[in-house]
Amino acid sequence: MNSSADTTLWARYGPEVVRESFDVTEIIFDPSTGETHFLNELPSLLLSVVQPQPLSLNALIGRLAGDVEVSEQGREDILATLQFLAGAEIIETRGPF
Repeated sequence: MNSSADTTLWARYGPEVVRESFDVTEIIFDPSTGETHFLNELPSLLLSVVQPQPLSLNALIGRLAGDVEVSEQGREDILATLQFLAGAEIIETRGPF
């Protein structure tokens, strides 16, 4: 994993999204963009732990996994999902610092 991933911060500054769950899909409406998104489990879970205060990848993984060790593949999946959420303008990034 590249070192900039460890220094990038992730946050959600806009108003809370409106959520509705159906089976394994969560539908969210983002009032700050007016867009509706269909998310599977990992993006939905990450969105629930991203806060207005910017957090690093390691801090977000800690919120998700607690004391459970996350594999390198798991870290890469989480990073890719954060990048997807940022690309969809659901969350924002700062850095790398």
